[in-house]
Amino acid sequence: MRSVGRLQPAKDIVEIVARVREVRVADVLSASTCQPEAGVRQEVMYFLRHALDWSFPRVGIYLDRDHSTVMGGVRRVAAQMERDAGYCGEIDEIFTLIELNARPRFIRFVGVRAAPFASVRALAEGRAPP
Repeated sequence: MRSVGRLQPAKDIVEIVARVREVRVADVLSASTCQPEAGVRQEVMYFLRHALDWSFPRVGIYLDRDHSTVMGGVRRVAAQMERDAGYCGEIDEIFTLIELNARPRFIRFVGVRAAPFASVRALAEGRAPP
């Protein structure tokens, strides 16, 4: 993906997730460790990692966090998705919003690694969702 160097797609992801979770963007990007902001920040980490295919260090640099913090955040979101089908559906809905608000240059559907996004991938490939 050639547009990974642009920060606009990452900014869009942060804004979409913050809007859906009803948290201010400034709080998501802050150093706060309060649960609402930290949980939303972990979701942002997950989307930057999977929607933009950014490395852990790159996500960490963007969010001013250590790469190991990013790894833990992405792992926590994935684990929560495995435990809770409702949460998995919420993440899938946010991914759909990211897709709908995406500029064509930054979302890549082929190779998205998370299984919950099968319906989004199917739509992107012109097939009926499962």
